[in-house]
Formats: sequence, C-alpha cells, structure tokens
Amino acid sequence: MIAALIGRRTKMQSPFPGMDPYLEFDWGDFHSRMASATTEQLNDRLPDDLACRSEKRLVVCDPEVVNRPIVPHVAVFEFPDPERFAASGDPTAALAEEVVLKLPPYEFPQHSLNIVDLGTGGRVITTIEFVSPVNKRPGDGLEKYRQKQKECLQAKVNLVEIDLCRSGDRKLIFPIANLNEWKHSTYAALVNRATRPFEASLFRLPIREKLGGIPIPLRPKDQEVVLELQPIVDHVYRTGRYGAFGLYERELQPPLNSDDAEWSKRVIESK
Repeated sequence: MIAALIGRRTKMQSPFPGMDPYLEFDWGDFHSRMASATTEQLNDRLPDDLACRSEKRLVVCDPEVVNRPIVPHVAVFEFPDPERFAASGDPTAALAEEVVLKLPPYEFPQHSLNIVDLGTGGRVITTIEFVSPVNKRPGDGLEKYRQKQKECLQAKVNLVEIDLCRSGDRKLIFPIANLNEWKHSTYAALVNRATRPFEASLFRLPIREKLGGIPIPLRPKDQEVVLELQPIVDHVYRTGRYGAFGLYERELQPPLNSDDAEWSKRVIESK
C-alpha cells in the first residue's frame, strides 16, 4: 500500500522545470499553499528570535476587469469521470426563461508573510509578497498593493516581492520600465533592503529554468537566509494534486510567445 502511494506521488509532478504557467488557473489555492509552505521553510531557517507569520487581507475585484474566481475557504474536488457526465434528458426540451445578472465586485483574499522580531513584541522586520494578478491590474488590488509598498518603505521594513504569475502588467508594481529587454523574464522577484532605500535587486526567473533561490534580508546584524522557491513549488504542486485536474487541456491566458509555446507543448507531451 505504501509503495503504491509513493508511486502515485511521483506522478504528481509538474512537467515544467520551474514555475508551471498552468497553475495560474487555480491561483487562489496555489497562492494560499505557497504562503503556508514558505512560512514553514523560513521558520526552519530563521534565527531563534525571529518568526515568519502569515497575514491575510481582502481586495475588491471587479468582474468587468477579471473573470470571477470561486475562492472557498476549503473545497474538496472529485476527479472527473467522463462516463458520468454523458448528456441526459431530452436535448430539444424548452428551457425556462433565463435572465443574465451582472455580479457586483467581490472580495478576494490575499496572503502576505511578515518576519517579526519576537524579542521586541513582534516588530516587523521583513514582508514577503507573492504578487497576484489582481495586484497588476488597475483597481482596488493595485491600490492596496502600492499602499503596502509605501508603508514598508516608510517603516524601513525589508520588502521581498515574488511574481510567479503572467497576467497583468508587472511594470505597474516593479520599477522595471527602463530595463533592457534581455533583462526581462517570465517571472521575477524584487528585493528591497531597508538598509539600501534607493536601490532594489531584481532576480530573473525564466520559465524554462528551475526557480532560483531568493535572498531574504533580515536585521542588519543577521545574515540573509535563502528562500528556495523550487522545492516549495514542487511540494505545493504535489500536495495540491493539480496534475489530476486536466490542467493542461486549457488554453493559457495570456498566451505564451511562439517560441515558449512550442517549448511548452514539447515539455507537456514528453511527460
């Protein structure tokens, strides 16, 4: 039985070497799991008098701007059996009258991580943000995100921003408009150190490569710890069972460029 479970587990691996772009279809669940797994990894590596804590905030999303996701607190899914979904009933039967209603803006939960100093009553040392698509589009999500950036800068808190989603405009939140094209990549992370308020370190995370580690600045007296993204993404993909949902039958939005699209197709077909 254990061997069977181990064998099943090994199949629950993404075909992509780094970040899987198809995970953006289930971003709410993925984002929550990433925050939890990151907290665990960092708490194993931080000095004894520091701790990583999760913080949740709500942002208002406009259905006119982005498709409305369903974000349950907990959901249990049954893997689809095609035979169970065969059409039934009379296909020519008249339907009841349909009225299409416009849905109002809804609240979308987001998690950010704070590294706090336990010896000073929980003073925030570093904030870590996993950027969501809603943060990279005009609206409440962008406004609240920019406010969080401003608060970190004013409070001299280190800020680490990790962008693992392709939707939206990264230039709205990262100061990268003047970068040469070759320095851009599908995914990226930005590290703002409180000790260097007028500069930031950009880390490129190309789609065709394993995700590199990201340095997490702490107090001036502390050595920076490394957040290893790839093991976290692999763990979340496996425990979230994303590969069992027909994930790769969908069309990516936005679509990949032609070269990456061909590469992606080969990667998926090779697994």
